[in-house]
Amino acid sequence: MISINQKKLLNSLSHKKYRVKHSLFLLEGDKLIRDALEQNTKNLVKIKQIWATEEWKNSLPDSLEFQNEIIEIVNAEDLKSFSSMTSPPGLIAIAQLPEFEFSTSILKEEVTIVLDSIRDPGNLGTIIRTADWFGFKNIICSKDCVDAYNTKVVQASMGAVLRVSVYYQSLPELIMNARKLKVRSFGATMDGVSIYDSYIKRPAMVIFGNESTGISSEIKDLLDEKIHIPGNSPHGDGSESLNVGSSAAIVCAEIRRRGL
Repeated sequence: MISINQKKLLNSLSHKKYRVKHSLFLLEGDKLIRDALEQNTKNLVKIKQIWATEEWKNSLPDSLEFQNEIIEIVNAEDLKSFSSMTSPPGLIAIAQLPEFEFSTSILKEEVTIVLDSIRDPGNLGTIIRTADWFGFKNIICSKDCVDAYNTKVVQASMGAVLRVSVYYQSLPELIMNARKLKVRSFGATMDGVSIYDSYIKRPAMVIFGNESTGISSEIKDLLDEKIHIPGNSPHGDGSESLNVGSSAAIVCAEIRRRGL
């Protein structure tokens, strides 16, 4: 049975200030928690506690059985009030918030994804998942982006947030420091050069903007080049723009196609 103090803790972790205070975040769902357990064995993610049904615990492979000491058996009904999912999965976990120390040296390694004021948890989770799929290990967010360890972001990332390092930085300062390292900044806008004609090469940063307003004017003024994804509607009557998650996927695919 979940204790009163445990219930208070689980409820509090839906708020960023308490995630920071306790240095913990929530995980829900079978696939996500199994992925996290696998990462636990590699010391990438530290799961502190899992509350699950007896049936779920018995379904774990032998390779994960040594982690049984962090699993507490509870009734599935007891977990429903803590779940943000439509169909509660019958298990929930808490993990230690990763501590990533940012250094501009990571900018010299490859093309880095940078996000300016992304507010929707689903979009951030999708971008993190996309980055993981294409092998981008670092994402840099402006300080007003949604928290990467918001439960909805974690779920939308499908576990990718366990493998991708997400940093929060002042973007104007980041771009200026990057310029000193000869790292060029490319911004995804509606009026730039076609991504297929752009001259992106390592090292570089590709910046994606807010869902409704795009890249802020302050950041636009600092860009080295603007890029865009050309549409191909035969009658010119297609959608006005792409979702930021879709844009990031197309740009990431093009970068990898070039072997960058």
